[in-house]
Amino acid sequence: MPTDRQFGIRTGGSRPQDIGDGYAGDKRNNYWFRNAGHGQFDAALTASSGGAGVRIAHLDTGYDPDHKSVPKNLRRDLARNFVDADRPNDATDRSEDAAFNNFSHGCGTLSILAGATVPGLKPFGCVPEAEIVPVRVANRVVLFSNSSIARGFDYVHQLCASDATRVHVVSMSMGGLPSEAWADAINALYDAGVVVVTAAGNNYANLPTRFVVYPAR
Repeated sequence: MPTDRQFGIRTGGSRPQDIGDGYAGDKRNNYWFRNAGHGQFDAALTASSGGAGVRIAHLDTGYDPDHKSVPKNLRRDLARNFVDADRPNDATDRSEDAAFNNFSHGCGTLSILAGATVPGLKPFGCVPEAEIVPVRVANRVVLFSNSSIARGFDYVHQLCASDATRVHVVSMSMGGLPSEAWADAINALYDAGVVVVTAAGNNYANLPTRFVVYPAR
């Protein structure tokens, strides 16, 4: 993380990953999460088209247009921003402008989802051939304001009105307080045949809890 970024978690250059706290990873292999003992993404990619023909709406903090892992099939023409009123069609992440935000969260989840392969490294994205529609709906992953999420869901529903823009999957690695607007929007997406995958939030400090956040719940 750059040393001049405000509220950075740490400073300095890259460091080997620290697998601990009960995570059975491999400190020597940054791609351990893809193997047969974990996410099985390598096997899935070998047996599939890598997501070709699938369109995924990525609801998050946005994306970093300058990052090396930006998906090659990112649909910038369909991008929407429901956080910053002055740039409704620009889903780039500028969350670092305020305290307690999760800058680059969207970049991280997007790279795992469909990140482009960086020359000299192994493939990273799990569905690198899928089309990705970036939708900026928040500055942080713990959500207390519901309107931007509901508007994001409604936008995806609008895209489903045409085969040319139809969304097949929604990926949202965040959640928060219950909302009737969220429930209505999720139900509309299900009725349209969209698979909605959101964070459950049922883990805190690597310990399970009995709580599941919305809209996953």
